[in-house]
Amino acid sequence: MERQVDKGLAIRIAAILIITIFIVFGLPTVFKAVLGTETPFMVVISRSMEPTLKVNDIIVVVGVDPDDIEVGDIIVFRNPTGGPVPIVHRVVDIIILPNGERGFITKGDNNNLNDPWTLTDEYIIGRVVFVIPQLGIITRIFTSSPLMRYGIILLIVLAMIYLEYRDYLKRKEEEEVEEFQVYDCIEAEVEEEE
Repeated sequence: MERQVDKGLAIRIAAILIITIFIVFGLPTVFKAVLGTETPFMVVISRSMEPTLKVNDIIVVVGVDPDDIEVGDIIVFRNPTGGPVPIVHRVVDIIILPNGERGFITKGDNNNLNDPWTLTDEYIIGRVVFVIPQLGIITRIFTSSPLMRYGIILLIVLAMIYLEYRDYLKRKEEEEVEEFQVYDCIEAEVEEEE
């Protein structure tokens, strides 16, 4: 019986580790495939889209065919000035450029003027389909440094393993008490018969 409990504990700890590895490394890949974009989640870092989007909101982005973008859509696009951070603004107009390409005019809801560029299809990353208010604070802590991210994940995993081990010890102790009580009952019955 003791051997089975030890095996059960090992299986539960292995499951915790496998699930953690999947969440950290596999889940982002799944979301990228399902949502059709390399950046399925983003944290809002500026006030340009307030009140619609606030700093630290998480936005869920789905890949989109530029043909399906309409005026009023909130889109995510590569920064036309070459900056590393994608921009999230609303499409306020769609025009045809002199070369025949489609152009998207964008603007932040909180900005007075349209953006100083006209986007073409190759800049489009996706369309915002959902907003998770203020949860970005947690992700910003996680992404502030790799040491912080993996340190927090390690602490969570160790806590889960500790709780699992504590439950194992408690179950083992309860089984020993049960065995002792059964032994006491048998011993009491034998004494009564004598």
